[in-house]
Amino acid sequence: MPQFDKLSFFTQVFWLILIFFSFYILLLKVFIPNLSLIVKTRINKLKIEKNSIYNLKNLDYETFIDHKMQVLRDFGTVNKKSTIYWFDNITKNLNEKELVGNNNFYVKNMFNIFSKKLLLNKLF
Repeated sequence: MPQFDKLSFFTQVFWLILIFFSFYILLLKVFIPNLSLIVKTRINKLKIEKNSIYNLKNLDYETFIDHKMQVLRDFGTVNKKSTIYWFDNITKNLNEKELVGNNNFYVKNMFNIFSKKLLLNKLF
């Protein structure tokens, strides 16, 4: 039988042992640590979700809604204040730096229009 051939028996055993141990080391150093990290992460996530569900069951619904509404109001207030501050700064910078000529032209034209209207109203 060829599997018991004395000439090729040593090489077959050598390659079998080499491949087996290389696969074993690969499993030991790469796959098992990655799998254990995934399992630990899932266990921690499940614990956190279980605690949050337990807390939600013990929490009064009205208190929960009131708390979330207050968080939203606070966020809206802060966001509104920062938006108003940003808008005021942008308009101030535009009016002082980039639109000075346009503003002066607008004021002169409005003065001319109102003075003509006033003059026409006084004449007629």
